[in-house]
Amino acid sequence: MSLENNLASIAKSLELIAAALTQKNANPTPITAPAQPVSVPVAAVPAPVVAAPVMPALPVFTPAAPTPTAPVMAIPTPVAVAAPTPVSASPFSDKNAMMDFVMTSYRALGAEKGAKIQDVLTTIGYKNINDVPVEKWADLKAGVEGLK
Repeated sequence: MSLENNLASIAKSLELIAAALTQKNANPTPITAPAQPVSVPVAAVPAPVVAAPVMPALPVFTPAAPTPTAPVMAIPTPVAVAAPTPVSASPFSDKNAMMDFVMTSYRALGAEKGAKIQDVLTTIGYKNINDVPVEKWADLKAGVEGLK
């Protein structure tokens, strides 16, 4: 079935629905009022009178002792905090200087000894020279110097 056939079928169905609704609205079924129930008078039976319970008097509280006063807190005197000790200055001015040092050291040590620079990196906890943060540059330099 094609799209045009589907649309034609839907249009025909809508026409049938509209005709059915129009016919229903033209001839509505009359709504009949519900029958009124007949009320039968019932003799009123007086309810027994029950006396309400008497509430006991509220207790009266008297303080047994005078109210304690709040404790006085001593304000501590501020203590001068020593300035943090500066972190040892980095042995290199930037990452390029650190890379130059490592490469120069590698060339000076030769391929066999220079390969031990990787062992130095592993000891400080890194696999790649580019991952070493500034804080570890001093450890890296000390390790490479130790190879010389």
